[in-house]
Amino acid sequence: MSNESPFSASVRKNLQDRVYERRKLGALEIEHMVKECTHTGELEKIPIIITSLTDEYINNSSKYARKGGLIALAAVALGLGGRFVSEYVSTLMPPVLLCFEDNDHKVRYYACESLFNLVKTSQSDSLEFFNEIFDGLCKLFADPDKDVKRGAVLFDKLMKDIVTEGPEFNVSKFIPMLSDRIHMTKNLPELRRFLVGWVMTLDPVETINMLKYLPDFLDGLFEMLSSDEEDIRRSVDNALAEFLEEIKIAVEDWEQLLKDGSEDAKPPEIEYAALIEILLKNCESTDNFTTLTSLLWIDEFVTIGSDQILPYLPQILGAILLTISKNQKNIVEQSVKVNQNLIKYVNDSTSTIKIKELLDLIMLDGIQSEFVPARITSLNWVLVLHSKDSEELKEHLEQLIPFLLESLSDNAEQVARLDLEVLAKISKDEVYFMQLIEQLLSLLKRKKNLLEKRGTLIIRQLSLYINPVKIYRALAKIIVMEDDHLLTSSLIRVLNLILLSSTELHDLRESLRTLNTEESKELFVELYKAWCHSPSAVYSLCLLSQVYEHSSNLITKFGDLEISLNLLVEIDKLVKLLESPVFLFLRLQLLEPEKYPFLLKSLYGLLMFLPQTTAFDTLRSRLNSVATIGVLRLIPQCEGIHVQPDGIDYDELLTYFVEVQENHVEQRIDGQLQKERNRNKSISLN
Repeated sequence: MSNESPFSASVRKNLQDRVYERRKLGALEIEHMVKECTHTGELEKIPIIITSLTDEYINNSSKYARKGGLIALAAVALGLGGRFVSEYVSTLMPPVLLCFEDNDHKVRYYACESLFNLVKTSQSDSLEFFNEIFDGLCKLFADPDKDVKRGAVLFDKLMKDIVTEGPEFNVSKFIPMLSDRIHMTKNLPELRRFLVGWVMTLDPVETINMLKYLPDFLDGLFEMLSSDEEDIRRSVDNALAEFLEEIKIAVEDWEQLLKDGSEDAKPPEIEYAALIEILLKNCESTDNFTTLTSLLWIDEFVTIGSDQILPYLPQILGAILLTISKNQKNIVEQSVKVNQNLIKYVNDSTSTIKIKELLDLIMLDGIQSEFVPARITSLNWVLVLHSKDSEELKEHLEQLIPFLLESLSDNAEQVARLDLEVLAKISKDEVYFMQLIEQLLSLLKRKKNLLEKRGTLIIRQLSLYINPVKIYRALAKIIVMEDDHLLTSSLIRVLNLILLSSTELHDLRESLRTLNTEESKELFVELYKAWCHSPSAVYSLCLLSQVYEHSSNLITKFGDLEISLNLLVEIDKLVKLLESPVFLFLRLQLLEPEKYPFLLKSLYGLLMFLPQTTAFDTLRSRLNSVATIGVLRLIPQCEGIHVQPDGIDYDELLTYFVEVQENHVEQRIDGQLQKERNRNKSISLN
């Protein structure tokens, strides 16, 4: 035996021979040598043998020598047997693991085989080096050589058997390794299969609580859901489903213990906060399956109802607003479900809800979203928060209402309708109601086309939730103070049309039609003064309120007005309205001319005002179907003549109408003169 090596010349020669059988023969001689050492008690020779094999063969530039060295190290383990090998695992492992990165695929295969034999012999003693072994397996599963991968599969099965059958496995030491490797598998499907396999192997082990460590590798599993390999997606989906089911069971068991009054009831070790952050991140995935699975998990967490999700309410709502607008039906349906459960969670929660943070999200990302479903969801959430804590919501109305008012211009009518419901419900307080009306008029003044586009919808929808009388009185009070006569005229025309035609304002019309209470008379006077900005509107108001004598006096004042095309168009529309069901009572009263002489006089006055158009023919035909105008001569002799309600200063109202119309003329003339000045100025500058 050489002084430099514990091996004979033949052994040394065989270990680096090109032929496998000779290398195997050399390894068998080393196995015999090691067995002799264990029998004779010369264990001090074992480290020398291992060191010599490492230095002379593993570190050799010859691939045959490295192959021989690997076979020989495995032979050392076999020679030591289970009784002695544990003492030498720490020196046997490193040189074998080193060869996993060898340039020669055959050497890597022999390294896998050698480690297999070493681990098979040492069993649970090898777990001290589990992380190093696992790292080596990751390299083998990512190896391009098929033989190496096949060897890795067999070795992997052996490691799983050892880990699951013994209690010595240190999972807390392993998890950082798993967490690191699981994020490095994007283009390595074999490695992904390997990692998912280990996760599912460890999960059922009773001594290992994988839920405790779920935040460390959950994100990596979600990344794999977008894999191009169907079997990987299916495996990961199954794994995630298992974990989610375990969470549900753990929570249910804990809740049952609490109900049973158990003093040992401890909440399950589930880090909701860390998990939710991962789920929220994956909701933004471009992969639909990943997004859908994330929503399923979030929905389960919301349903569980842990207070740990409270700080994440805005982020969860943000995820809902993002996903509810996607084009995938299953994602939208799941988003709707999550949203419904989140609303239930908020309504049922006795903890303090951070309304401001939710409102910030709603105002910035929800109401202003480019997607209709997100805008609708956001508006519904304002209603939820109003129902939950209207007092706290009031503290933020100054910031919220401008966003809501802007939404009235939304291209989607369903958004505008819901927006009006929100505005109505948060403005039931008198102070906020007046603010709403003032800001609404300001918006209409700023956005001229909004009145034409949405004016009717705005008033009708508000009237569903707020008493129309309250709305109309508030508008009237502000309108009479308004200097912009063009705006007020347009607004009054819209308000008048709604008053005369909308189902929502039936009770208001009935109140005006009778004027049998002080409140109704006050309402009439307030509306009259505002309605004076539109001659046709104020005239129709008088007809609706059956103040026919005043309406006949009013129509005579029309002769002093500047007859514009707009006025004639409005009168034309009024004639059509007189044929509508709202004015059926008036048409029937025409059958009693002796009782309602001023009605006939008023309508004939209107007929005289009209040019000979279709409207003229319609009204003339209606009047010709009843008694002739000659009946007016009977006025002094008739008894039971209809008298308009007293308690109203009709002369004062007539004077007020004239003054308002004169102001309109002055403003119109001033506007025309200003246009001419601007035009002349522009010409002079050019």
